[in-house]
Amino acid sequence: MREVREETGLIVEAGELLATVTIGPYLVDDFAATVIGGELQAGDDADDVRWCTADQIAALPTSPGLVEELRRMQVL
Repeated sequence: MREVREETGLIVEAGELLATVTIGPYLVDDFAATVIGGELQAGDDADDVRWCTADQIAALPTSPGLVEELRRMQVL
């Protein structure tokens, strides 16, 4: 929840654990989340932030395998 707020400006409530994945040396837990407050804004390490449809996300240049993993978790 802290990381989401730092990266997006949004306050979220964590839900169900969707997946645990290894990305390089990191073990990452991915949770479903519900936005409960805040204002969408890019963190200090991002150029832009925005809401997208599933089709728009699929057309963006993303990390290899990200779109497929989001579809597997049924969040896209």
